[in-house]
Amino acid sequence: MENPKKWNRMSASELPIVASGGTVTTDTYTSQTFKRHTFTSSGTFTINTDAEIEVLIVAGGGGGNAGGGGAGGTIADTIAVAAGSYTVTVGAGGASNANGSNSSFGTLLTATGGGDDADSGGSGGGATNGGTNNYGAGNTPALVPSGGATSSSVQGNRGGYSNSW
Repeated sequence: MENPKKWNRMSASELPIVASGGTVTTDTYTSQTFKRHTFTSSGTFTINTDAEIEVLIVAGGGGGNAGGGGAGGTIADTIAVAAGSYTVTVGAGGASNANGSNSSFGTLLTATGGGDDADSGGSGGGATNGGTNNYGAGNTPALVPSGGATSSSVQGNRGGYSNSW
């Protein structure tokens, strides 16, 4: 007869995932329950076990003046994380004539801030104010985040055109 007081050790892959940080909401999709951790300001994401998680990171957009500022870089990816804590940085949008700030998930992924109305930036630089058919370039070559490239994680489209008035 087996000893009823014997403990069975669980492997890390059998542990339930417990995570904290940001604003937590629960969603159900096709009978599966997911938890979303939304960060609207910088903070810490903590997870109890190794896991694969889905991330969406958006950097701050560039500030415009005579031209429009470029959008902040965006990364949507599934990454492997180890148990522990990760600093989440939420990049601010740029003031007039200033680039947006980068957003990041620990040291694993960084989305580049958008360019101001004359500079290069993350998902596109801003339009310049110096005449027709001028633009601030996006990242050249396009940046590939350290977590690996997927079609949705490459940043670096050029900014829009501007006209002088």
